[in-house]
Amino acid sequence: MSSIKQIKPENYSGYHPPSLVKFVQTIKKKNFIVVNDLSVGGDAPKDFIKVYKFGRVKHQDAKNWIKYIAKTGHKWYPNESITEHLLNTIGVALGLRMSHSELAIISGQLRFLSEYFLQDQGQELVHGVDIFAGYVSDRAFIEDIEHRKLAREFFTFQFTEKAIGFAFPEDKDEIMNGFVKLLVFDAIVGNNDRHFYNWGVVRSIDGMHKPYFSPIFDTARGLFWNDSEQKIVERISQKQQFDAYLNKYILNSYPKTGWEGESNLSHFELIKRIKLYNSNYANFVDDLLTEEKEKKVIDVIKTNFSLLLSVERSYIVTECLKLRFLQLRKFG
Repeated sequence: MSSIKQIKPENYSGYHPPSLVKFVQTIKKKNFIVVNDLSVGGDAPKDFIKVYKFGRVKHQDAKNWIKYIAKTGHKWYPNESITEHLLNTIGVALGLRMSHSELAIISGQLRFLSEYFLQDQGQELVHGVDIFAGYVSDRAFIEDIEHRKLAREFFTFQFTEKAIGFAFPEDKDEIMNGFVKLLVFDAIVGNNDRHFYNWGVVRSIDGMHKPYFSPIFDTARGLFWNDSEQKIVERISQKQQFDAYLNKYILNSYPKTGWEGESNLSHFELIKRIKLYNSNYANFVDDLLTEEKEKKVIDVIKTNFSLLLSVERSYIVTECLKLRFLQLRKFG
């Protein structure tokens, strides 16, 4: 067994929830194992771990402990991890298939835990990058486009649809429905970092089940994740400028997925075009944007995050979400 190291944060968000240890689980060293033979990529420091969960597995049966990817939000600690859990919880409230997430204190630091959703044997996650690379038969070209920040120009909605159809011709429609739901979710929360490594298709290696769009995972960039508490308070205190600021904030949020013949579409403009493009997709869009779904999202902030977010941050996040729902319904 090995331990998870403490990570020195680049920035502190400026608000540390009081008595955090009382309402966030602390996982003791005896109750987790670091799996060293599996590496986890990405921007934030991550560890692949197995955790003993009472009621799900026996303590002595360590090989079957629950697998998680443990991430340390080091850029804006601790709010970065809290926000990622909030984003995931919003997806659950919307009725989307999300990877299960939790917050936990491990080795003295708050971590975001995402439960590993693949079965041990017989399943693999085909990432977006693999789907694109298979379509053009050139992985280096695909990765170079992302590196040069040209994703919106090349990886359009139409390109993605064709690539998925090429990789999974018999299951294209169902998989695309999942992709559309993902884009609507990103539009609701303002996620601007849905690159081709953080979405994919779950495939059965031995053909035991049909391929399906994966649970949504790795949603970390949205809802003021990188704004300090001081900045949040300052924005709210400037009451006369607040509405203008919030409108500018949501309109300057762009998806990684582009649209053929268009450039720099906002989340709202992309969703509008998807609705006009296909009536079946439009039904999925409308279902996620109902007032009932909006209420569930707002309620989850009040119910699940009142002790994790400051009053000011809860307020600005709530107002932002209300405005995003309103704009998405208007654009639709």
